[in-house]
Parts: sequence; structure tokens; C-alpha cells
Amino acid sequence: MNVFESSSSNFDQIALEFLVEKLNNLQKSKEKITIALSGGTTPMPILQKLRNENLHWDRFHFFMVDERCVPLHDAKSNYGTIKGLFYDHIVSHSYSMINEDLSIEESIMDYKSDILNRVKLDDKGLPVFDLMLLGIGEDGHTASLFPGTDALNETKEIVVINYVSKLKTNRITLTYPVILNTSEIVVLIKGRNKKQVFDQLYTQKNTSYPMQKIVDKRSDLNWIIETE
Repeated sequence: MNVFESSSSNFDQIALEFLVEKLNNLQKSKEKITIALSGGTTPMPILQKLRNENLHWDRFHFFMVDERCVPLHDAKSNYGTIKGLFYDHIVSHSYSMINEDLSIEESIMDYKSDILNRVKLDDKGLPVFDLMLLGIGEDGHTASLFPGTDALNETKEIVVINYVSKLKTNRITLTYPVILNTSEIVVLIKGRNKKQVFDQLYTQKNTSYPMQKIVDKRSDLNWIIETE
């Protein structure tokens, strides 16, 4: 694994510089670049800065890691929030998990089709994103793979609806098979409690955190961590 630590004052800049280097390297070697982004508060200021970088944005295809089952104009919409801060300011391609003209189930099928038609597939037909941006919660969840939820056991589908009982709501999420198949994964961590989760993932190694499976199966994770 690669760990990059920073103070709270320069976390966004460290993350920005790391991502710009990765994206620059990708555009040197690929004509079409596929990126999966997570929502939440941590990546938003980084994306606001990233939009000002002089990259070949027209070659980038952005997908969502997970989403709330709300309209795109809702303040809770991951895609809607990222669109206002990032997509609307660059000339790229972006794909939402929610299609407001379709039901949730139909939206998932539509999104799955977008992935299968636009992301490189391996010899088993599984998508291979070039880069995925993840976070973790204080309960150890990542994407919308929450503790005790059905999606943790999904082995075939690449995107599913996942009921989260503690939130009393459905989420749409990419699943372990496609997350683990990503070429490069970057995990952003801000806050003392999340740093403690990170420490436990590598010291206890048998936690019930959903992130544990990714840690166990991917030794090459990139962590950008805010320190005190």
C-alpha cells in the first residue's frame, strides 16, 4: 500500500497533486480514461480545484461509485452535487446512476449498460475502471457497502440496489467484483475516527468493516490521510 499523510490545512492540495499526476499519466497512455467517483463531503473541494487543471477532459468518462435514490436536483444527490462543482465546468463525459425518466430498477439496468458499453472489460466480461476514488465511514463502509447489508454478498452483479437498515433507505452501489477489478484505487480519509478505522483495518485484519475485504485483496491501495 501507499500512504500519504497530510495536515488538515494541506489535505486537499496533497490529494489534488496526487490525482493530477495519476490523470496525467493515464492520458499519456490512453485515449479513453474511465474514472469512478464517490460522493460525500471529502472529495468535493478537491474536485473544485481539479476542474481548473489543464487536462484533456474530453477523453475522460466519469462514473459514480454509489448514489442515493433521490432526484438529481436534490441536495443529497451525489451526481447532482458533483455535476454542479465539477462536471459543469469541464468538457467530459459523465454518467449518472439515476435516470429520472426511469424507475430505480430501470435506472440500475441503464447504468449497468453504460458501464459495460463504455468501460474496458476483462476476459471474464468484468469492467476494469482505470481509477476509482473511495472513502470510508466511521462504520467501515465504503461505496454504499454498509455493514450487515445484502450487497456485501453479491458476487455476480456489478451494480445493485442495497437497503441500509440503519439509514432506513435504499442506496445504489458498485459491488466488490467491480471495485476489486479497478486498475488503481485511491482512498481519502479525513477525521480522527476514520483514521482509527484505517489503523484497525491493518492491525486487527479481521474486522467486520466492509472495507476489510478490499484491504485484504488489494495490497496496492493508495491512502491519502489527514493527520492531526
